[in-house]
Amino acid sequence: VYGGGGNLGSVWQRDFVELRNNSGAPVDISGWSVQYASAAGTFSAANTAVFPTGATVPAWGYFLVGLSQGTGGTTPLPTPDFDGVATGTGAILMSGTNGKVALVNTGTPAPSCTDASVVDLVGYGSASCSETAPTAVLSNTSAAVRNTNGCTDTGNNASDFTIATANNFQPLNSQSPTFT
Repeated sequence: VYGGGGNLGSVWQRDFVELRNNSGAPVDISGWSVQYASAAGTFSAANTAVFPTGATVPAWGYFLVGLSQGTGGTTPLPTPDFDGVATGTGAILMSGTNGKVALVNTGTPAPSCTDASVVDLVGYGSASCSETAPTAVLSNTSAAVRNTNGCTDTGNNASDFTIATANNFQPLNSQSPTFT
């Protein structure tokens, strides 16, 4: 999760969310969505990016969701698997410091962080909800990166993610090498 994209002093030119498939079979996410809400806010249609028919996360692989683009940043993202800006949907402007992002198995805004439609959730900074505890506060130069190449998921955001300096990692898409 990186919300500092395109901001003053940022490395990446866009906000992004990277999905990871920890199974040996592709996962069809057609009609699913990535949803963002501010630290104390609720999920809404304005901050929901719905994946088109055929969107699939490869077995043991990654899926890069490109979101809003600012005027700053020094490095373009690798080609996103879903480009919210190009499709006219999902140009979500995330906070670079505090917020929450949900992977939801519908295109409808989740009514709460604990709704059955929420497949995965990460809260960062002062987020009002997360899996157990949110990660630390992010910045224009840092991102929350899931440990073990995206494989760690114990249900505790604070321990599952490391805050990484944005120039010390490469966002991964479906063309990136898989990791078992």
